[in-house]
Amino acid sequence: MSNDGRQILEYLTLAQQVVFFALMTVCTYTDIAKDKVYNWATLPAIVLGLAMWFISHGIERVFLNSIIALLVGGGLFFLFFLFRAVGAGDVKLMMAVGALMGLQFLLFALLPIAIIGALMAVGVMIFRRRLIEGLKSSAKILVTLRPKKAAEGKPPLTVPYGAAIAIGSMWTWAMLLISNQLPTIAKP
Repeated sequence: MSNDGRQILEYLTLAQQVVFFALMTVCTYTDIAKDKVYNWATLPAIVLGLAMWFISHGIERVFLNSIIALLVGGGLFFLFFLFRAVGAGDVKLMMAVGALMGLQFLLFALLPIAIIGALMAVGVMIFRRRLIEGLKSSAKILVTLRPKKAAEGKPPLTVPYGAAIAIGSMWTWAMLLISNQLPTIAKP
């Protein structure tokens, strides 16, 4: 690869990381402050992620990897959306993480995201003094595979899962960087 080609990959990798961290920061703030993950944040990130992988590698395995990651992240969280466990913004945020960072990163990020989400859920239940009720409701969903229903007279127990996605993704980014295994556009 020529020096110009390497330089383009370096610029695209920098852009990838900047967009990733900007998206994670914005979505954490908006999900905690406004209880929303906005389309104006996630949809451009999806397009930029796919465009950066396409520009750097064309229609190759690596670009397809980004598309597969988008579909895996979105598909998995769409199942949670069907059970009213997450919102549509959370689904699109996972699609953006996949499109930006690729399948390997997404797969590594799923466990930290789940752990952080679970800790946040328990924290919300404890804070609202509804731990037993929340645990029973969660167990019922797992056993019956039916979406949760809103309790009468009580506000729903909600977790800003977009924040859990962002924090888990940033944690994964740091752990992969430290172990020198961070997949980037320049090093898929």
